[in-house]
Amino acid sequence: MNIKVRRIKVKKVISSVEDELLRCEEFQISVAFITMGGVTPLLQTLKELEEKGVQGQILTTNYLNFSEPRALEKLNGLKN
Repeated sequence: MNIKVRRIKVKKVISSVEDELLRCEEFQISVAFITMGGVTPLLQTLKELEEKGVQGQILTTNYLNFSEPRALEKLNGLKN
């Protein structure tokens, strides 16, 4: 019995988002809600964009008040 194993390179969504952000000239992101769990992995990338002067917008909603105020404050602290 011959079994062939294929190696598939799996890339996490966050890696794809970071890669795209680091190559962009500006960005717009639309999300249903914002939490610290979602913001924390992107903070370093967003700070790098801020240092480069890359402007961006993040659009969200307050539906059901699911967004975390602390996460919104972290994003609001960025100048870009």
